Amino acid sequence: MGLFAKFKAGLAKTQSKLVHEIKRIVTRSPKLTADSIEELEAALIAADLGMAMTEQIISAVKKAYESQGGAGLDYLAIARAEIEKSLSANNPKLREIPGSVCIVSIVGVNGTGKTTTSAKLANYFQAQKKSVLLAACDTFRAAAIEQLKLWGTRLKVEVIASAYGSDAASVAHDAVTAALARKADYLFIDTAGRLHPI
Repeated sequence: MGLFAKFKAGLAKTQSKLVHEIKRIVTRSPKLTADSIEELEAALIAADLGMAMTEQIISAVKKAYESQGGAGLDYLAIARAEIEKSLSANNPKLREIPGSVCIVSIVGVNGTGKTTTSAKLANYFQAQKKSVLLAACDTFRAAAIEQLKLWGTRLKVEVIASAYGSDAASVAHDAVTAALARKADYLFIDTAGRLHPI
């Protein structure tokens, strides 16, 4: 399974919520109103698609409504097509600067596998003979640091960490300094999650 396929599989939870929310909005009111656009926008943002993607989808829905009229308009199909177009058009490679460390911050909602993803990415690039460091910047979740250190031990990858409750930004700073000093190719920063919007 390639890197892009792994990321696509990781988005399954977000897609499920998005599909559920859009279906709920569409079945309630087939007519495109300011309220339905606002609800659609809120659902897309809640699904962590970001403002740029949300605006792109809203624009596509409005354009389709204007050109087709309300009859038979499938918001879900338009939204899905826009998301697929965006994902397939993007280059999944990391942006790298030759001769410098590539720093990747792993962020997202609680319980979505950020720590495991950090380890998988470290393993992936290590298999390509690249030097990798991990940073344990989730200083809040119980056992988060130990979990990343365990992965580091298994993969023989150095983990930059501090004590629980310490400043995550300081740990990230120390990790960047260490990565630069060791001339690492990649630094993956495992961050604390955030609560999913209700």
